[in-house]
Amino acid sequence: MIVEKIEPINTKRRKISLDNGLVFALYNSEIHHFKIEEGKELLEDSYYEILQTILIKRAKERLAYLIKDGDYTEFQIQKKLKQGFYPEEAIEEALQFGRDYHYLDDWRYAQTFAEQKAGTMSRKLILMKLLEKGISKDMADRALSCLEDKEDSALERLIRKKNIDFSTITWKEKQKICAYFMRKGFAYEDILKKINDIESTEHLT
Repeated sequence: MIVEKIEPINTKRRKISLDNGLVFALYNSEIHHFKIEEGKELLEDSYYEILQTILIKRAKERLAYLIKDGDYTEFQIQKKLKQGFYPEEAIEEALQFGRDYHYLDDWRYAQTFAEQKAGTMSRKLILMKLLEKGISKDMADRALSCLEDKEDSALERLIRKKNIDFSTITWKEKQKICAYFMRKGFAYEDILKKINDIESTEHLT
């Protein structure tokens, strides 16, 4: 393996690119210790030693540091480790470490996220957010399967928070409300039905 480039990340760390496509980052002292130089060969034994003694250990430490501030999906951790120039072998070892110790659990994340957002987002928007975070469509659908009643009550609560006088509401005002909540991911038919339900209730009181 030939070292193609050594590029500074900051004053202490550098990114190393090999001719076989491998990219990883080391501190300056580690680069000096392993005698890594541009244009020179990096023996497979040396790379394996770097991977096993430095990169895998550091990837696990990075994962542990990240999850201190909150829950993450595997996709999010993988993305952050890639941004830190960890090679695939180190990333997979870190992910498996996270799974083994239950630091990473996509199903737990999907359930918790769906429950927390049910009062402020539509099912459609929650689904989109979960997919963006790397949760599979099947898992996201399962997490959302118990939220139908919650979404309906959330929509009513959000509409009522607008402090609208439903006894005098006009069609134009209804359309403005519909447009507002459609931008939050709620369906037009559901919004209009809920407005009409609230309007009917207000007239009865």
